Amino acid sequence: MKFYTVYECEGYTFKWYGDCIIDVFKPVKDARKKPASAYKQIEFYEEADNQIVKVVCLEWLVEEGVITGTGMYL
Repeated sequence: MKFYTVYECEGYTFKWYGDCIIDVFKPVKDARKKPASAYKQIEFYEEADNQIVKVVCLEWLVEEGVITGTGMYL
């Protein structure tokens, strides 16, 4: 059995399996369809826990222009 953590924000889904890769899935227009494969991957090489991974995901959303800042999400 494989465990992972899922974060969702602004329609994007982030899956983290506890390693240095976070899979990013795009929002799906049709709620009956699920994305089959990762849209992008975020790589980070530092000691991580759930709080750090949340911040990395939010910073990615800022870089992509989806949100303007991380303040209101933390």
